[in-house]
Parts: sequence; C-alpha cells; structure tokens
Amino acid sequence: MGSIELGLEGKVSIVTGAGRGLGRDIALRFASQGSKVAILSRSEHEIEEVAETIKKMGSEVLGLKADVSDPQQVRDVVSRTHQEFGTVDILINNAAINIRKPFLEISDSDWQRILDVNLTGYFLFAREVGKIMVSKCSGKVLNVGSELGVVGDVTGQVAYSASKGGVVQLTRCLAAEWARYRINVNCVAPALMDTPLTAELLREPDKKSAFVQAIPLGRFAETGEVADIILFMSSHHADFITGQVLLVDGGYTIV
Repeated sequence: MGSIELGLEGKVSIVTGAGRGLGRDIALRFASQGSKVAILSRSEHEIEEVAETIKKMGSEVLGLKADVSDPQQVRDVVSRTHQEFGTVDILINNAAINIRKPFLEISDSDWQRILDVNLTGYFLFAREVGKIMVSKCSGKVLNVGSELGVVGDVTGQVAYSASKGGVVQLTRCLAAEWARYRINVNCVAPALMDTPLTAELLREPDKKSAFVQAIPLGRFAETGEVADIILFMSSHHADFITGQVLLVDGGYTIV
C-alpha cells in the first residue's frame, strides 16, 4: 500500500480460510501493517506454515485449526482471540469451498456443505465477533464475496453462486443494523483468481483462456491486489463506507 498510513498497528484481526490463496495473502498483509492476527484453516499444516511466516515478520499471531461451519468451534476461536489479544477489531470472512456440478446433479449434502461454509460460517463469525464490536461501538467486518454473487453462471456453480448472493445480502443487512454502533460491514467481491479453489476449473488451457477473454482487462485478479483492497477497506480511510459490494473483477460484470 505504499506510504499510505492505514492505522492498523495494534489492531486485532481474525482471518478465516487463511491457510492458502487469498486468505494467506490477507493474513500476511495485515501482519505487515502491525495488526495482531488470529488465522484459521481446516488444515493444521497450512495454518502452522502461515503462522510461522508471520512470526518471522515479528508480528503477533494466533494460528488455529477450525471448521467455520461448526458453531462451537467458531465460539472457541473468537473466545481464544479475545483472551489472547484482548479484543477483536476486524473480521475478515474469507473461508469458502466450491463443488462444481450441473444443477440436477447437486446432492443434498453438496448444497448444504457449500451453504454451511460459505454463508453460515460468515453468519456464525459475524454473530460472535459482533458481540464484542457492538459492546465497544466500533469494528470492521469484511466479507469476501464473488462476482458470482451478482451475476448468473453456466459453469456448474449454482450452489456457490447462491451462497455468495447470500453473502451480499448478509453484508447489506448487517451494515444497516450495525451502523448505529459505528461498525462498518462491506463485501469485496473478486473475479476469478488462479488459486487452489479454482485449480480444477482452470486445469484445461482452452477453458482458462476463455475465462480470461471474458474479462475486459484481459487477466485474472491477483490475490495480492485483492488483499490490498481488503486491507484498505479495513482501515480508517474507509470509515464512511458501509453496506457496499466492491467488485474487483477487471470489468467482467459490466459486459
């Protein structure tokens, strides 16, 4: 972020899905700005690696293995973060999964698992962290959405798209309800990124090329540049922004 002062020194942040991809970059960006970070992932190995990297940067970190769809595990993460760091200032809801199938092939369990992680997980963390933020009348909640939360899709991602559409409305409604507590709730919605979550979709070169051609700027979003936007939206520079869905899509949704 260059020389812009973000005011995140000493702030306490929780980043879900921080073991790899975008979540990893978000965690590293926040740590580099002096934020104390609680990071979690379903993979103990991945979260330990990220935590070790952050420690080497000289920043404080709490690495936790957790399933965001489990209410008790979510309560435990927030409780441990509060005990370790004294508060929670910023929540980054990022953890997500995807199961790509034609609509008629989506099983009950496929549908439920995607909603459990991608939407209910956001609800659970917002509810637990919100108790802390409301009590002190301050906080920032950033929900990572997707361009598929606002446009249609024909690539077998109905369940994923529905979950991300839910994230959009969760963002707007929470922003409206919590504005009086000076809590900002926003959604950053990236276009397709070349990450572990999309590796299967982009395995075929022709398919990958077709996706790129559909983006006016002619490339995928990079995890680092999306992380930088989330960093900015979590700072005091974004204090008068709430309830917004910021599409970081290279122009995909305008055409």
